[in-house]
Amino acid sequence: MTHLMGTALLGSTRQWATYLDIAHPGPKPADWDTRLRQITAKLEEPGRMKVLQAMGKISPARRR
Repeated sequence: MTHLMGTALLGSTRQWATYLDIAHPGPKPADWDTRLRQITAKLEEPGRMKVLQAMGKISPARRR
């Protein structure tokens, strides 16, 4: 939860990558590190982190 809050409040791509690493416990695919770098690079593009942050503000009732 701390990592999600770091992402939501600070817009931290590092916190998001750490969250993803924890959210997928156990053995990782061989390309896991490469994939995390790709995700982080995408989130660093203008506007993308704001979209991720906005997604976290949507109420569960509106997520359908």
